[in-house]
Amino acid sequence: MAEEPSTREGSESSGAALEGSPEQSSSGDAAGGSEEQAAAAAENASEGEAGGGIDPMLVGLCVVLWIVAVGVVVTRWGSLKVDWYLGNIKTTLGPLPPPGMAAPPPRLDVDSIQALVDMAGDGEIIAALREELDNPLQTDQRYRAVMIEIAKRIASEDALAFICERGATDYDYRVRANAYLAIGQLGPTAPSELRQQAFAVLRRALAEEPEQIARSVAANGLGEFGDLSVAWPLIRVLRDAEGQFRLLLRRSCLRSLRKLSGKDEAALPFDPALEGDEDFEQLLAWERWYREAVGPVPPGESMRAWRASRAADEADEASADEEAEADDRAPVGK
Repeated sequence: MAEEPSTREGSESSGAALEGSPEQSSSGDAAGGSEEQAAAAAENASEGEAGGGIDPMLVGLCVVLWIVAVGVVVTRWGSLKVDWYLGNIKTTLGPLPPPGMAAPPPRLDVDSIQALVDMAGDGEIIAALREELDNPLQTDQRYRAVMIEIAKRIASEDALAFICERGATDYDYRVRANAYLAIGQLGPTAPSELRQQAFAVLRRALAEEPEQIARSVAANGLGEFGDLSVAWPLIRVLRDAEGQFRLLLRRSCLRSLRKLSGKDEAALPFDPALEGDEDFEQLLAWERWYREAVGPVPPGESMRAWRASRAADEADEASADEEAEADDRAPVGK
């Protein structure tokens, strides 16, 4: 009878051991829950990565834009280089001096100029030079004149045609003067039709160019063509030249006449510094050469006719001056 309680206690103790304590059960539940939460978090993270990644459409758009950008660079690479070299030329020239101050000799970026010359095979450079000269915002005369220098160094038929165009039409006498210089160097060896075009530009400049410096450059270039049809126009300008640059213009005409005639100073002496009637005999000698080498002078333009006309004009001027003085001396009526 005394052993029953212990038997019951052992039995309860065994039952308790089999069932587990409440704390152990709770701990097991917690561990299981943690594993489930970790698995769920991992799944959610995986879904988040899939949902928040790079959009394939965005990737495709970027690829398309990249291809377009590469295409633009490839197709415009030549023009981009041209713009780069032209910019270097302009930068090297530097700013223009203030009004009233003499400009220093221009500094040329010879490397950029040569790079443009080397690129000239496809005609793009001539088009770029024309665009620069046609741009109303490009007012630096030095830079505009360099465009003619580049074309002269290219020395192709397209380049010479462009130079002739600017010599005939450009508003800036500096550009025209550089064009006349290039025409005198390139024109004589050009194909026939282009040669005639170049010669016509210089001949027209000799007759009509308003700036004497540019006109003297044209006169100098005409002698390179070996065309005697321009001999009398040169003699006429040699005779009639006036103004600040008269001596420069006469020297240019004389230089071309010597090339055309083959006559040096000993054979046909002429002093371009003489004025008035001092050079009349020398002008007569050039007229005699013209009659012998080319033919009759244009009607009414012989040296004697010119001298008589000038004497008549001087007499008319003297008469007009006398009449004006007489009027000044006459009493004023009331």
